Amino acid sequence: MTVVENNILAEKPSGAPAPELYRSVPKRRTLRLPLAVLWIWLNLIVCGISNQRLADSIVEDEHNKPWRPLAAKRLTPAQAQRLLLGMIPLVVTVSAFMGGFKPTISMMTLLWMYNDLDGSSINIWARNAINTGGIMCFSAGALEVISGGDLLPKAWAWIGVTGAVIATTVQALDFPDMEGDQARGRKTIPLLYGEGIARGGLAVMVLLWSTACPLFWNLQPAAWAAPIGVGALMAALTMVRRNEKSDGIVAKLWCLWLAVLYVLPLFAA
Repeated sequence: MTVVENNILAEKPSGAPAPELYRSVPKRRTLRLPLAVLWIWLNLIVCGISNQRLADSIVEDEHNKPWRPLAAKRLTPAQAQRLLLGMIPLVVTVSAFMGGFKPTISMMTLLWMYNDLDGSSINIWARNAINTGGIMCFSAGALEVISGGDLLPKAWAWIGVTGAVIATTVQALDFPDMEGDQARGRKTIPLLYGEGIARGGLAVMVLLWSTACPLFWNLQPAAWAAPIGVGALMAALTMVRRNEKSDGIVAKLWCLWLAVLYVLPLFAA
């Protein structure tokens, strides 16, 4: 989340005029940007350790991401567990004082469901829902830290829209990981429904959201170029090129495309 996006979405201070969205750029919020980066980084550490520490995750990473610490034997599962036990109370305490406490607690609950209750493998829709909820927690938490207060309904509506975007397109990350997912027995959309359906569905949804998100903010035509351009490239590459290298590029394009969508409020009228 950017500072400008936060200024559009964050709750206005008492005594300020009552526009639909609060737009001024208080110095205090700009100064809180490093705190939001710290909040994201700390929560990401917890997510990374939690996602990589279990035996099935290590097996998967040995196929897909062998450079990760546990797969590369630079860290043992016992060491990861001890590190996680120390990080969780630290992150919760920091969030209680800094802001983003509820998103942190929600995220840790989702991590427990995803990893320890095997929500990542038991059902593809549960997996997508948990992933979506986790990323929405990052959005809400970062905005809360920057704003130092509550969020306007427009903010929650936008977080909901971006959550729907993630839920319907996150299979872009599954294509380069199919070998590892199959090795650990994880059910994903490409493995369950076949690559053709998964790729076609991804292409359609990416093009749909590339137009729906600019419409949400009522943007001028020039602001549509980036989401549609990146989205069209990703959709075309998904359908035309079906190999590991291209799938890796599609996964990176998905991350870039999401970043473009997240900054669309910058161009809101």
